[in-house]
Amino acid sequence: MTHDFQALLKLSLAATMLRVVIMLGGLALLSGCLVSYKPLFESSVFPFPSGTQLVATAQNSAGEIKQVLDLTIENGAYTVSWEKPPLRCKLHPLDQNTWLVMIDLSETAKTPTYQYVVLRSQDSRVHVANVHKNDFVAWAKSNNVVTGWAEAEDSVEVRSMEVTVQAMGDLVDWSNTSNNLVYEVMTPERKKLDEMMAANKRIQQEILAGLEAQLAEAKNNLAEITKELKDLCGLRNCETLKDGRKIYQTKTLNPSAWYYEDGQLAPEAEWPK
Repeated sequence: MTHDFQALLKLSLAATMLRVVIMLGGLALLSGCLVSYKPLFESSVFPFPSGTQLVATAQNSAGEIKQVLDLTIENGAYTVSWEKPPLRCKLHPLDQNTWLVMIDLSETAKTPTYQYVVLRSQDSRVHVANVHKNDFVAWAKSNNVVTGWAEAEDSVEVRSMEVTVQAMGDLVDWSNTSNNLVYEVMTPERKKLDEMMAANKRIQQEILAGLEAQLAEAKNNLAEITKELKDLCGLRNCETLKDGRKIYQTKTLNPSAWYYEDGQLAPEAEWPK
């Protein structure tokens, strides 16, 4: 690999995708990479709408680490922004859910340089995988692939789209998730849905909190009323006479009678009408 490209890796890639890899626990995604010095394809497909975010999370001793990549479609390619400088890349379809990604590093390199990884969509996630130099060289020798590539100091210069696609298809192991970088796909529609769900959850929580507050207030009011009744009549049916004395209605006699607070039976003339 040229000195220019080595410097580029240190300045650009180490400050972008490689840093994400280190953060997530050790996949050397850009180590021993497949590169070219001219594009292997020109046009791009856009499986993810502009405004999509790719979100990677990991846990460390300080808690959760989150990395967000913002995708926008500009001038026939994706611009991937999360730190400066942003990356530009194009996608070539390999099947319905898998794409060859060509990362354009030319803006920061003296020599136009492109790097290649593979991206696969599964459910609401995308997995990013790379083919390393040693694996590629061993594959090429075992399959007698002698053209379309050249071995460099710490990378492989791929010159043939066919060889690149064939190597990626043979060497990438999607079942080994520890060797893949995984992002959650947050399309604009999904972000809106998540925001709506979060808003609904907040509304439900506010309503529940309001109901709980009303219930607590009602319980307090009932307690106060019960106390007042107890203070007045001891939860019995009572009436206040003109002179301020109270008489209470019996619950056990049929027909019921009225009595004074000291238990003596009140004359019928003082019973409430």
